[in-house]
Amino acid sequence: MKNILIAFFLVSSTLAANANTIQQNVNSELAKVESEMDACGVVMPVNRLIAQGKNSRTSSQIIDALINSLKSDRFGNAGKSGAAMALGHIGNARAVPALKEIAATATDSMLKSIAQDSISLIDGEFASEGKIYVYSFAIKKLKTDCEAGTSEVVK
Repeated sequence: MKNILIAFFLVSSTLAANANTIQQNVNSELAKVESEMDACGVVMPVNRLIAQGKNSRTSSQIIDALINSLKSDRFGNAGKSGAAMALGHIGNARAVPALKEIAATATDSMLKSIAQDSISLIDGEFASEGKIYVYSFAIKKLKTDCEAGTSEVVK
């Protein structure tokens, strides 16, 4: 019995430490989103969170950490927008109540729009490409994959 209790304690301690580490990782990536002015500098941390959220081993904890970040006063509109984008592309319905709350209460129109679009992604109204691309329409329509460093003309 003593060995079982020790094993349970060790597993519980490891899970709690892992959840804290994951929340710190999410906070770090969202802080990058808030500090960037370059489009790829914003997109790349969010794409890392999407990839981690789609990893079956860490998915549940990443989703919880992103939902916590949406509710936190730690982040402004940019960080919360990054969290909402990541949750939409991850596509787990557990995120919908938090996204609906943001969509209903956000005063920032961009954050409100991203929360609504993320709900639509989760509901299957749009197809996710599994990551975020940067689109530019200044001279010609370009779709940029920031991680690959490639762009293609969009017709």
